[in-house]
Amino acid sequence: MERDTAPAKVLLSVAAVCAMLLGGCATPEPIAPLRCTGGQCDADVHVDVRLGTCAVSAPNIDNMGSNNISWNIDQASKDLGYRFPDEAVQLGIYLKSPPPSGCKAPEGVFDSPHQSKWKFTLHNKGTAGTYCYGVYVVRDTPPSPCTYDPQIVNN
Repeated sequence: MERDTAPAKVLLSVAAVCAMLLGGCATPEPIAPLRCTGGQCDADVHVDVRLGTCAVSAPNIDNMGSNNISWNIDQASKDLGYRFPDEAVQLGIYLKSPPPSGCKAPEGVFDSPHQSKWKFTLHNKGTAGTYCYGVYVVRDTPPSPCTYDPQIVNN
């Protein structure tokens, strides 16, 4: 009696496609939250590129008091050609307004944005609440732009 191997072949094919989809696409690398105290903190921004897609990683920020927060594009991402866009077109770091569900409106909490190609600095006054922000990076060739949406929690 001969056994039908078609179901096993289909199952293996489906498993291979799932593995390719999960492992082949760029997804943000988990980064530990950044604790921000003492007036100044620096957050790394990393871009990962796989199979024609990009993913940005940046930390959620656990903030205590008034601090200047700087986001810096890391060297590996610079080597791939990524930078913050021209600020006349789009800010590289932007606060969500109106905010999504679970986040507060950022008006009056953040000020003094300053942006260069690889660094964005913002003053956080420390008003309690959770604020959603976006990271937006570009390069001259695809995949571009790349975005990510972490949070700042002011305690």
